[in-house]
Amino acid sequence: MTENDRNIIVSVWNDMVLRNRLEHDPYSLTSQQLIALKSNDEINQKIALSSLEQSLDELAMSVNSGLSK
Repeated sequence: MTENDRNIIVSVWNDMVLRNRLEHDPYSLTSQQLIALKSNDEINQKIALSSLEQSLDELAMSVNSGLSK
């Protein structure tokens, strides 16, 4: 398994062990582990933004349909 494959797996599964180590002993993490956590944070941010945009679109459609009646 390559480091890139490992980063993807950690990003997808949100490796809580690394998060716990980051919180309690941050200097024990390797640069690759920190990169994996950063990738996970970026993915989570994109997912949250996408979800927010979808919610806003649904709200706008609901308001617009209410105004049309």
